[in-house]
Amino acid sequence: MKYQILTAALLLFLGVSSPSIGYARGSSEESLTQYSEVQLAQPRYENVVSCSSQIAISGNTVTVKGKVNCKRTSTIAITMRLQKKSGMDWETVESWVKTSTGNSMSYKDTCHVRDRGTYRLYSSFNVDGENVSCISDEKTY
Repeated sequence: MKYQILTAALLLFLGVSSPSIGYARGSSEESLTQYSEVQLAQPRYENVVSCSSQIAISGNTVTVKGKVNCKRTSTIAITMRLQKKSGMDWETVESWVKTSTGNSMSYKDTCHVRDRGTYRLYSSFNVDGENVSCISDEKTY
């Protein structure tokens, strides 16, 4: 009798505490479509909507562009650093600093590089005291 009560209690416990398993219905095409719409988590900022950092190389001429969009009119400072890969590190070879007031800021400039290698643009933005940075794709000269 004790064995039967213990077995019944165990079955009841397993039935109540075990997670239920659900299965998705629909074709595999629907599942793939739904999966492809999933977006990665993005950090939330108090003042910044988005930022970008771009680099283009033509010959030894490098064109750089940094841009930030703000939620409201703000005091904006941008620091852009053209960096060259040196082993595992990045060495700054040119830099620009600009300030502005508004709900966005974009700054574009060019420079010439002497050495071949892999370059990127590291842009950091200060928007009403909030710091945000972004890095461009790497380009090789």
